Amino acid sequence: MESLSTLDTILFVLAFLAIVCGMLLSKSGSGGGISALSGQEIELFKKSKSRGFIRYVQVAMFLIGIAIIVITFARILNFYKRDNFRPASADQTAAFLKEPIELVKKELDLLLANKVVSLVGSMRYTLTKNVVAQQIDRSISHEGVLSVIKSGAGFVKMPAAPNVVPLEYYVDQANLNSAMHGDTVRVSPVIVDFGSSRQVAEAIVTGVVKRGKDFFVAEVVAGEKPGTLRLVADDLRITLPLVLDSYAGLVPGHKILFKVSEFESNQIYGSLAKIIGHANDPEVDMMSIVHEFGAEPEFSEEALEFANQLTKVPFEQAKTPHHEDLTSFNFITIDPHDAKDLDDAVCVKENDDGTYLLYVAIADLGSYVPKDSALDLDAYMRGTSIYLTNKVIPMVPHALSNDICSLNPHVPKLTVTCEMRIDQQGQFLEMNTYPSVIATKRRFSYGEVNDFFSKKTELENDHDDIKKMLTISKKLHEILRKDKMKRGYIDFDLKEPKVIVDQRGKAIDVIVKERGIAQRMIEDFMIAANEAMTLLAQKNKLPFVYRVHDRPSAKKLTAVKTFAIKAGFSSMGDIETIKADEIASWLSLHHHLPNYSLVSKLILRKRIALKESLDEACEQSSLAEVRAVEIERAVNSMKFAEMMNDRLGEEFSATVSTVTNFGFFVELENTIEGLVPI
Repeated sequence: MESLSTLDTILFVLAFLAIVCGMLLSKSGSGGGISALSGQEIELFKKSKSRGFIRYVQVAMFLIGIAIIVITFARILNFYKRDNFRPASADQTAAFLKEPIELVKKELDLLLANKVVSLVGSMRYTLTKNVVAQQIDRSISHEGVLSVIKSGAGFVKMPAAPNVVPLEYYVDQANLNSAMHGDTVRVSPVIVDFGSSRQVAEAIVTGVVKRGKDFFVAEVVAGEKPGTLRLVADDLRITLPLVLDSYAGLVPGHKILFKVSEFESNQIYGSLAKIIGHANDPEVDMMSIVHEFGAEPEFSEEALEFANQLTKVPFEQAKTPHHEDLTSFNFITIDPHDAKDLDDAVCVKENDDGTYLLYVAIADLGSYVPKDSALDLDAYMRGTSIYLTNKVIPMVPHALSNDICSLNPHVPKLTVTCEMRIDQQGQFLEMNTYPSVIATKRRFSYGEVNDFFSKKTELENDHDDIKKMLTISKKLHEILRKDKMKRGYIDFDLKEPKVIVDQRGKAIDVIVKERGIAQRMIEDFMIAANEAMTLLAQKNKLPFVYRVHDRPSAKKLTAVKTFAIKAGFSSMGDIETIKADEIASWLSLHHHLPNYSLVSKLILRKRIALKESLDEACEQSSLAEVRAVEIERAVNSMKFAEMMNDRLGEEFSATVSTVTNFGFFVELENTIEGLVPI
């Protein structure tokens, strides 16, 4: 608690004296004379004494209550007088003072009524005498995307450009003017001057340029009047009422997709686009999140019909003379044990001169799906598959992903193969890519290969040439990994959670996915194929899509450096000139420290993905991938909470992962994070 002022101290003393006085007064009237009274008189005296004691206690408690109220007034004012004070909401004030929010709100209302404090916007308070001016500069207008936070206020980030300062504006909830999260808005600055050249960069929304979405997921609940229904949006940032044109066929608990027809300043009108299911039904919770992010789990009827027709196309008809026959090669697949869409396979050979031949084959969807067909358009909009706890929303229908194009063992499949000859230093000597036909010889799980490498199993039912190829593959993996580390590759080696659910889809456990040699080996082989394709495109001057990452800002690297030193790491070096390989070397020096995983995670969080703007296809692919990641994270977070809800009151060992001004986050062994408020 912050230090008390002189006024606080005086009030504490008064409260203490009130208690003492009450106790002393309660004893008055007692004395030796009582023995001279009759029995009836004695009883009357005792009752009178008891009533007197109660009165004095009531007076004392009243004085204590007054003292508490005045002390809280004083503490609020002391908080608002701080040199670095920024306007604070009632919640923020209560959290700082560690007082009940109800008490703080009542006292702020009194201070506001007496003009001791003033509102900045609709939710934040400051001392009235500090506010010099508050004005809207309508001569300046910017466009940006609005991000609404939990409190109801928002931020509008400006595109990076000269003479645009600051790059981000705060928008009070009262100044949103019906704009919602994700909208592209036009804003004008609101300059709130607190004197001493101290200003807060705020803005007011003057118009909505483009709505971020025209649909919402909502739950049907009972209305205030008997027999009526209303909607509650899943997204808590949607504060305006949703007005549905008809509730026919709906019951409380239905989760629906609400299609917006009209936005108004005080409500949103719309119609029923789809009944997702009932809140108590399995998987409806996950499907609600999928719809909330704008992903469509169902394929169009045209796409499904096209996919079904493809199952009737003979393999030889799809194959062309350009597909090179590699069916005699020992291709294998290595995937999670429950994977159904086997879309990549590898084959490794060791040459007599010590070089290696690495073949990476990818399922050839392009030979089956004509450009601009219904199936192609659906896949284009999806961009990638979405992996949920116990199901997959595929990029293409299961008829293709799990059957026609899945590289199942001993079945000829069309693929595109990248062939690489690699030397002992991990350098590419030759590269080529071509359409091919392969027939995988074995389907492995990651666990099987990891057990083989750790000598837990001998794979007795497999041919010697397959086991020999696995051993050669491990050698090549070690060569490629060593070369990558030389080039500055950073292996963050972060834990990845896997949610275990029961038959109804309820989370019952969270485990950490294994990441052994097999996972790293396949990762290295896929990266090698990507690098080879990039080099081939550059060599032949072909237009090509690259996945790139921007350099972390000096400010964020400085934050990492400060945190790392406190965690026991040595100095990282010069922030302005440090390179990726130097960061990798620095991390490797501290791999044994208990805080290693925390620091590596912090660095990963600070990397900012560079927005790619090559063309419309690149943008769509990037957006689809980001959406898939956000959906997967949101579903995991929901399932984490679902599982932990059954374990309230239990104690866990945890590691502090992040410290903020409102508390600190801790991480359990299974990667679940939680906030400990302070």
